[in-house]
Amino acid sequence: MWRFVYQGHDEEEPAASKGFEVELGKFWFNEETNKWVRWHERYLVVYSASLAASAIRGQQQRINNAQTALNKLAAKPGADPQALAHKVENILERYRVKDFFQTRITEQIIQQTRYIGRGRPSKNSPTEEVTSICLQLHIQQVDDAIKEAETLAGSPNPNFATFSNLSKFFTIASYC
Repeated sequence: MWRFVYQGHDEEEPAASKGFEVELGKFWFNEETNKWVRWHERYLVVYSASLAASAIRGQQQRINNAQTALNKLAAKPGADPQALAHKVENILERYRVKDFFQTRITEQIIQQTRYIGRGRPSKNSPTEEVTSICLQLHIQQVDDAIKEAETLAGSPNPNFATFSNLSKFFTIASYC
């Protein structure tokens, strides 16, 4: 395990970052010779607390903005379920928080009896049945996904960070 300290500081100071090196094999098929070419690349896996803190702050801001927009939409969901689903999808994509929220749209059908005509109705006034659809948007944050994203904060490629035995706490920088 490597410790990177700021230049000019002694070993007692907190580390600027931590990291380790890992070697991975690569393959490529050369069509001219009909042979596989194999080589090794070294990856420097680095974790920076300041980079992770900055990524977490940005993610939390996006989550808060998306939550505000979804709550505003839930207050007035409209009457068309497809349009509502499209608006929800747009909000989640705009703030890049698709994995952090679960949404569900429910329809409630309300049947009412209304009197036809103007004025105050009497018991003999004609009536009609009116059916209306009321939409409700249910929003729930996915805490496990948020915590996992915070753990991987600062990683340029989180899928690679979880591959093999690489620690989830580190950011990957490639070099040859």
